[in-house]
Amino acid sequence: MVHARNSFYIIGIKRSEQDKDFDQETYDVQQSIVELVNDRMNTIYDIISKNVVSYGEKDAIIKELYETLPLPKDSKFLFINNNRPKSNFKPNPNSRINYISINSKLVKYVCPVLNYYTIKAYLSDTIVKQVEQLPNIIYCEESKSEKLY
Repeated sequence: MVHARNSFYIIGIKRSEQDKDFDQETYDVQQSIVELVNDRMNTIYDIISKNVVSYGEKDAIIKELYETLPLPKDSKFLFINNNRPKSNFKPNPNSRINYISINSKLVKYVCPVLNYYTIKAYLSDTIVKQVEQLPNIIYCEESKSEKLY
């Protein structure tokens, strides 16, 4: 039996071509960008969880899934941005979605680059195409270092 190759990937997410460099945008636009990025991170986390068997039995990195899932139906993760704590997404207090904070090793923020945001995700080679095809994903490249961020 051949197992998939698992690796960290750097993923670029762009909200709009009209966005300026992240740090030059207004607070409201920055929050819109970070909200979109958090949504894509939730989608990627969901793809990982639905394809956990593609990682093989001995992959210790995915053990996080067994500690965090399943999420209640009306919930999403609120990924913690350790690199830029002031840029963390702040959900609307009137939101019907229950956000649960997570400091994930599988999917995490990296930083803004020009007018898009980068994240890091631990993907099996069988799910890379699914991630690349998500809306607003502008690239998905294997990381050269596991120790990134």
